[in-house]
Amino acid sequence: MLKNLMGRTKIKGIEKIEVCADKVSIIPSRLKHFYLIVFIFFIIISLSLAAYKRNALWRNDIGLWEDVVKKNLIKARVRTNLGNAYYYQGQMDKAAQEYLHTVRLEPNLALAHHNVGFAYYNQGRLDEAIQEYLTALQLKSDYPEAHNSLGAAYYSQGRLDEALQEYLTAIQLKPDYAKAYYNLGLAYSNQGRLDEAIQEYQTAIKLKPDYAKAYYNLGVAYYNQGNLNKAIEEYQTAIRLKPDYPEAYNNLGNVYAGQGQLDMAIKEYEMALKLKPDFPAAQQAIQSLGK
Repeated sequence: MLKNLMGRTKIKGIEKIEVCADKVSIIPSRLKHFYLIVFIFFIIISLSLAAYKRNALWRNDIGLWEDVVKKNLIKARVRTNLGNAYYYQGQMDKAAQEYLHTVRLEPNLALAHHNVGFAYYNQGRLDEAIQEYLTALQLKSDYPEAHNSLGAAYYSQGRLDEALQEYLTAIQLKPDYAKAYYNLGLAYSNQGRLDEAIQEYQTAIKLKPDYAKAYYNLGVAYYNQGNLNKAIEEYQTAIRLKPDYPEAYNNLGNVYAGQGQLDMAIKEYEMALKLKPDFPAAQQAIQSLGK
């Protein structure tokens, strides 16, 4: 809608400029330049004052979109953006509320239903999330993100076969979808299909070289295969990409402990606890080593 309105406004503006052009041509050149300079000066001053007044409101995304919502209550896109701002601030209840506003405004918008589902998923409301994802896919069957999200919800419910199917569909629709390959790897890993899991993690990493979680889970798969040197390499890469990754330090400690390198293991466990003091696995590991 916004694009169309802008298009119509632009056409009208062009018509007005063409009409004025014939009249402006009779102004002497020097006077015309003077008027132009004055006009530009006032535009700059006006924009600067407006920006100054609104600066306090627009310091963060939430302030920006809350302000816009007050002036554009019927705009679905505005509600979506405010919901996104709440989501990235971790305010899931408010995010869900804004996404629901979007659904009421645009009930046939697949994106809106997907976003509601995503908010529900992050609240642990899996059945409701699945329903929203299914609605999104009824409206737009070739929606790779919705297939991936539906797969994640199925995975969280232990419905691995259904999750696999959704991930595969997402990849078919979007072959460069790193998250879907990563999720597919998780599902294969949970089925004990480690070779296939490793392949999917590697594909995800190829598409997204800074994918710390993919390196971490690739390390888990190698560890479960007994390939400890490979596991160490992947955990170290995950830590290099994400230094505040307590699970990676803990698992690296497990590998070192399994190799008998106890001092190195303790160092990794201590680092995990420094980042996450309430980490039972790391606490128990250190205690088992008599430290």
